[in-house]
Amino acid sequence: MLPEHLLLGILEDFGCVACRILVDLGASLDDLRSRAESQARAQNAGAQTGLHMTAEARNAIDLAYLASRQLNNTYLGTEHLLLGLVQERGGRIKDLLLESGIRPAQILEAASALQKPSAN
Repeated sequence: MLPEHLLLGILEDFGCVACRILVDLGASLDDLRSRAESQARAQNAGAQTGLHMTAEARNAIDLAYLASRQLNNTYLGTEHLLLGLVQERGGRIKDLLLESGIRPAQILEAASALQKPSAN
């Protein structure tokens, strides 16, 4: 499993928090899906088949857990996984989002904003 596969999993649920963040930041989910699929195919060329998780994907999940903790959450949500993916040292997902005009800081800001109680 590659980081691209994690992003593709997020993009399967248009109603999830991460997708709402991406849409609010101006991303085309269909475009992201298409580019992530192409990138995954290129990365998978000649790779092992099966459910082997790459070090990059494992690291992204670890970073997602840290993002959840830093936001004082008691759960691991799609927004945390998205944050983990853009912080992963390989940078392929971060680059994919940068190509769409989305910076990691914007994702963090949007995820942080979700933590604040609404002023009614």
